[in-house]
Amino acid sequence: MGFDLKPLSIICDFEQSFMNAVTNELPQTIVIGYWFHFCQSCYRNIQKLGMMNLYEDDAESRELLRGFMGLALLPIDRIYEGYEILKQRVTTSSQAKQLNAFVSYFEHEWMHVFKPSTWSVNKSTWRTNNHAEESKGRSLDDTIKSFAHLVGEPVCRGRKGKKKKNNVSTSDLSILSPDDY
Repeated sequence: MGFDLKPLSIICDFEQSFMNAVTNELPQTIVIGYWFHFCQSCYRNIQKLGMMNLYEDDAESRELLRGFMGLALLPIDRIYEGYEILKQRVTTSSQAKQLNAFVSYFEHEWMHVFKPSTWSVNKSTWRTNNHAEESKGRSLDDTIKSFAHLVGEPVCRGRKGKKKKNNVSTSDLSILSPDDY
């Protein structure tokens, strides 16, 4: 047919063999996993580790665990810094022993097996393959706002003119200053 497809990026499930195939066949193409699948995998690991009561009943632990999921919203060059901040907060948590099991999983799976470049969605227009999501009651901005307090206000700024800084709270995880975005 004579088509020479050279996509700039491909968003896919976290299937290592598929990601490797795309990287080998289309070396100029950026391969990114779905944010939903990243968060779903983290949440399932929380369940697998028997941490659901902790997640549901302890606000500090829930915020920390969701903070790991929110790392994907940070600029790629700030993810390691955010990760280190979260790890430090885990060590000072009253639930450190239980939370460390999740940190071990996260470090292995999301810092080594799948590098942050495959799950950082900071510059992505779409973070899912469900394009109808924005036309329903829950917009992508609403989803981002639910995580914004964990990683700081900047994740909500600059999104197609929808600057709503008054709707975002900050915490000591706000590692980005306004000059960084």
